[in-house]
Amino acid sequence: MGKKRDTPSEDVKPRVSCEISECLLPIDVILQSSDGVRFAAHSINLEIYSSAFPPAAFGPTPDEIVHLPESSEVIRLLLRYMHHHRQPDSEVITFDVLEGLAEAVEKYVIYSAMEVCKIKMKEAISDHPLEVLVYAAKHGYPDMCDKAAPATLSYSLEDIKKYLQHRIGIFIFMAKVQYRECWLELIDFAYKDPEVLPHCLHRGGIRECEKWVPFHHAVITEIRVDPSRMAGIKSLIESKKYLIECLQCNSRANYWASTLSTRITSVPNFSSFL
Repeated sequence: MGKKRDTPSEDVKPRVSCEISECLLPIDVILQSSDGVRFAAHSINLEIYSSAFPPAAFGPTPDEIVHLPESSEVIRLLLRYMHHHRQPDSEVITFDVLEGLAEAVEKYVIYSAMEVCKIKMKEAISDHPLEVLVYAAKHGYPDMCDKAAPATLSYSLEDIKKYLQHRIGIFIFMAKVQYRECWLELIDFAYKDPEVLPHCLHRGGIRECEKWVPFHHAVITEIRVDPSRMAGIKSLIESKKYLIECLQCNSRANYWASTLSTRITSVPNFSSFL
């Protein structure tokens, strides 16, 4: 579990109090965070609220310090979740702390905090899609994976590699590469001018009017700036139709949207690559 124990001498024996001021349980465990902050804890609570810490009867002595790899912000929240007490206000937890907390509650199997963290991580998809994708893939939340994955399309392969390489196994990195390639192929197809159907020909057999090129360019520019827009291509095309006026170009745009939407439905979910 990444825990390490020390036995301090009497003159450096830690003196800490419980994070819950009204808690009357005896302090028989000292936890130390990665940034050197010590916390008073109760072995009975660690046993009841977590499935990863040893039973109280086999836990450390009061003189021992158990070193944990988590930050003090995360451990402080963990201990509050492991009390018969009102839970922390999840609305004020910053994402950096939430990400560490969500990982810790899964690692230490703290069910009282799992669902809260899961909900808050899901809410963070729009701002932190890659982080949420990693969390969901690692801990077996395929629906969250599939919701977060399209929002990561704008990340470069180098950015993805840099973030993933020290966090999860290569199999998830490869899944991300495969998933990304499927979308890149689809985006490449979108860049190509859509096929012109016979009924879209303009009067005199003209292939397109002068309005089509600016319209097509506007749609492609949106995708180039933010590839995740490809997932909602039908709405994107519809939002740019004000740039075209004639019936033929409108029909052509509808055909383009329909063709791309059909191809999008054939893109496998991210979880299928895991």
